[in-house]
Parts: sequence; C-alpha cells; structure tokens
Amino acid sequence: MSQRPVIFLAFANDPDSHLEMLKQEGRDIYRTLQSLHDQQYIELYREESAAIDDIFYNFNRFKDRVAIFHYGGHASSTHLQLEDRQADARGLARMFGEQTSLQLVVLNGCSTRSQVTRLLEAGVRAVIATSVPVNDNMASEFAVQLYQSLANSGNVRNAFNQAVAFLETKYGNARAAGIFRSADWSESDENNETIPWGLYIHPEAESVLEWKLPDHKKVALPEGFGASVRQNHKVNEYIVTVLEAMAAYNKALYREMEDEFGDPRDPREFPELIIKNFPWPIGAQLRILVANSDMMNAPGLSRLRQLIYAYVVSAKFLCYILLAQLWEVKNKGQGSLGSNLLDSFLSITPEKADNYDFFQLIDQARDIFREKKIDAYVKEVEVIFKSLEAKDEVFLAYQFLEGVRNRLNDNSIAPEELAQLCNECEFCLSVILKKIAFLAGYRLITIKDIGIFKPRHREPLFRVQMGVLNAFDSEFLREKARDQHIYTDSHSILLVKDLRDIDHFLNLSPFIVDKNAFSGKPVPNVYMFNARVGSNYEYLSVNFNINKPDPEAPDKIITEDASYAVLQEQFQLFTK
Repeated sequence: MSQRPVIFLAFANDPDSHLEMLKQEGRDIYRTLQSLHDQQYIELYREESAAIDDIFYNFNRFKDRVAIFHYGGHASSTHLQLEDRQADARGLARMFGEQTSLQLVVLNGCSTRSQVTRLLEAGVRAVIATSVPVNDNMASEFAVQLYQSLANSGNVRNAFNQAVAFLETKYGNARAAGIFRSADWSESDENNETIPWGLYIHPEAESVLEWKLPDHKKVALPEGFGASVRQNHKVNEYIVTVLEAMAAYNKALYREMEDEFGDPRDPREFPELIIKNFPWPIGAQLRILVANSDMMNAPGLSRLRQLIYAYVVSAKFLCYILLAQLWEVKNKGQGSLGSNLLDSFLSITPEKADNYDFFQLIDQARDIFREKKIDAYVKEVEVIFKSLEAKDEVFLAYQFLEGVRNRLNDNSIAPEELAQLCNECEFCLSVILKKIAFLAGYRLITIKDIGIFKPRHREPLFRVQMGVLNAFDSEFLREKARDQHIYTDSHSILLVKDLRDIDHFLNLSPFIVDKNAFSGKPVPNVYMFNARVGSNYEYLSVNFNINKPDPEAPDKIITEDASYAVLQEQFQLFTK
C-alpha cells in the first residue's frame, strides 16, 4: 500500500535560556494537523525534547517518507541547539539532502538563514529560515499560520504568504520577508528586517512552491490481496461470481442456475438471480449496477459511484438488522443499547450521511452482542464479526472501498484512475457480497394490514395481508392474504427465514419501511433510514440512483409528515 507522508516536528529547549512559547508552538501545530493525521492522510510525529540521535533515528525509521521537517528552538548561523548538544548544520544538511521525499525544512529559530545555502547545495528543495533573532511569540504565531494554511489545502507558496501576511497585519512592516531563489538574497540589511522569515527555493525545484499536503488517502489494494484482479476484466464479471456463494445458503439457486434441460444457464442470466435473491435494498442497487446503460456498461465516474453506493447500502442493511435485534433485546428488559452505539447512530445527520462508516457501527453492535451473549437472529452474521476481528479479506475490502468513497466525496479522483478503480472496487464489492451471501437464505416481507377472520363455530384467525419483497420487477406484486393463529406487526417490514413460517421474524422497522403500507397502495415502495434531521428522520428510497444530483421528492420521505407519526414514535422509543 502507498505510505503516508510524514510531518516530523522536532523541538528542543534550553533550561538556561528557556523559550516560554515553544511547548505551546508544538501543541498548536500538532492540533492544526491532527485531523489530517486522524483521517490517515498524513503521519504526524512530534519529538518534544529532540537530541541528535532522535533526529537520525526517526529519519531512518521513516525512510524516504518525511515530507516536512520542522525545528523549533534555539539556533544560530551554524548550529541547531538540541537537547544533548549543538547539532552542526553541515551534517544535518548532508542527511537532509539524502531524503528523496523531503519537500520543506522549517528552521524556526534565531538567525538560521546562513544555513540555507548549505541546505540548498545539499539538494533540499525548500527552506524557511530567519535572518535575525526572532521573538518567541512571533515564531509561534508564524508557525501556526503556516500549518493552518497547509492543513486547508494551501500550497507551500500560499502557506508562507499567509503566515507573513498575518504577522504584517499584526506587527506592521514586512520588509525582507519574501520568497527567494538561492542567489536572490544578501545579508547586508539583516538588522532592519521587521519580519525576518524567508522562503528559499532550490533553483531546480521551483515546483515545490505548488506542493500541498495530501487531502485524501491514496488507496491501493494491499499486496497479495486482489491477486485475481485482472486488467482485462469486463464489467460485472466479479459480481457474477457472487451467485455460487449465495447458492450455498439457498439450495434452490442451484436449480435456477440450470435451464429446462439441466444444462448450465448462460452466465449473462446470473445477475438476475443475484438481484432477486438478495434482500430488496441490496438487490435494487445491484440492479442499477448491472443495468444495460451507457453509464454502467463501461468504467467511469458514474459506475464508480454506483459501486460504492451498492457497498454502502449493503453495509447499512446489515447494520440495521443488528440494530433491530438489539432494540428487541432492550424492549424485553435484557439490557441497554449502549450510549456509544446510540450516540454514533444519532450522529448520522444529512451533513455526515455521505461519509458515515457503517462498519464501525457494526463493530459497536458486535461488542454488545458479545458482551450480553445475544444469539443473533441472523446467526450467520458471526462470520462478519470474525472477519472484522481477524482483519481478513473482508476488512481489507471494506477499508479500500471506504478510501475510494472518501476520495469521491473530496472530488480527488483523476480521470485516468477511473478504469482501475472501477475494476478494483467491483472486486472488493464482490468480496463483501460473498461474505454476506447468507442473506440469500432469508426473505423480506411487507405486512400491509392485519384483520380478524372468524367463521361461525371456529377459532378466530388473523388474516395477514403480506407481500414478498424482491428487487426484480416481476416480483413486485407477489402479495397474498394468509390466515394464521398468531399475528405479526402491521405496517412493518419483516425479515424471515422461511416464508411458510412467518411466526418467527425480525421486525426491521423503523430502520426499513414500506411507504405504501401507510397509504394502502398495493405495490411495495421500500425506504431505508438515511439521516436524523433535528427531531425528525429522513428516509431514502432503496431504488435511489446515486448519480442523480439530489434526491427528488419521490426518493425521500421525512417523518414530520403526519402519515409517519408511528415511525417518529418508534424512533423516540429506540433512542430513549
């Protein structure tokens, strides 16, 4: 996998000439860059009491990965004052010059400009240095402004100019602060410089002025993972391979994979079987993915978005199965949902929905299942729990897909990457679909209504008006009334193991609902919870096409509508 660039922050104070702001400078720079570190865009390392051994050890440790080296502390024209002794600038320059990834050296100490020529001659691309002794507060302010700009997608030129502009605004004259090529400066008027920082560029490294910190994770399949990914792959070939895994859980699929003569069907017919045998939310997105359309027939941005959305919906569906059962456990007085899980779920607002990681919520739910020794209704979900713990191929596929998802949200994917990313994302999606192929052994049904059927001299029966939910068009109208002794939950979507025995079910409402069950319309219309909007809850149609600019009115419902008051009530009970 590609490695993150390292920002190496080194600080050294002198007990005899203590710099009061140095510790604050280190803390402020670290916090400024911490978000990029947390999102794994960069790796941030701070040495608070740097000695010579520390500097060399970490450059060896992060071999050819250090992009910025920042020094804060006492310095002179020939040395940096480290914790153990003065470090000779000549040796440091030689070492810095050997670093192939080093873009910028920041020497935020007094009178460091005399070290610049030696650094540039050694091959360092850019150096920020000072021409005179500097004020402790100004040094800290300059550094924080520099890194705030870099952390917000500014390039080296932008960041330096912003830091200088801040000091000029606060302290006045900015004479001599500027960007210099190696021969463009002299030391004749050092003592007259109010703002003494300069940015010094190697004459053959002008492009470093445009260099930025990465604002996205570079994603690549780990070594050894995805060895079967082929460059000559045709769209949907990996999706077709999912059917075999599904058949292991739904034996009837083996018969459907053969024609009337018992011969294997044309594999081009397999996507239809996959679509209608996965639960509707997943099947609906796979139906869009394998559609015979210009957007989906070839690698491109639209297909990449659909691959990622199919992954998100699959993870979301699995997550909602777990949440639905945990709610049942809570209602039976067998334990709480856990504040961490609820806080995480309630944090899904419209602003965060596009980035929300449902596998993290699955991880939190797993901990509760394990702690309370809950037998999962979908017992096969244990294979997902084990995969996340073992960090096996499913975990790697999930990590890769989330990385591409982040880049899509950041609009940071170049056109020349699309073909390869579509190939790799389809492979990773197939890895996850194979692992959750057990869902082919379950069925979703919508309960439209429940009535009482009581013939004379017979026990009353519950007449359940129900429909089977599949994502294949011809299945939409498979509705029937069934008379039984036990009632189910009305106006709900149920997950069942056997259509002949719906007495044992898992109710997925209010996470997944049939909009038309509330209006009495015959054709099912399934929606999934998408985000919390204040005190209301937003749903998106499972047929929603991610390549539309925005959800249109038919694609979205919000529980503020009086028709969905029961959903509002259910969510309030769930989150208590």
